Amino acid sequence: MNGVLRPLPPRDSVGKSLVSTRPFLESLVRRRTLAIGNIRLIHGEPTGSTSPATE
Repeated sequence: MNGVLRPLPPRDSVGKSLVSTRPFLESLVRRRTLAIGNIRLIHGEPTGSTSPATE
């Protein structure tokens, strides 16, 4: 975390680990979400949005 590599789990550990990149996971989630019937993707850029912390 925070740019520090974690040690790999032992080879005899239970289960298998999945190593992936964030863009791959995001595209997978996006594709599966858009496959749901009543969900669509809207392209755009937010304007005038503020965060409570910046007010």
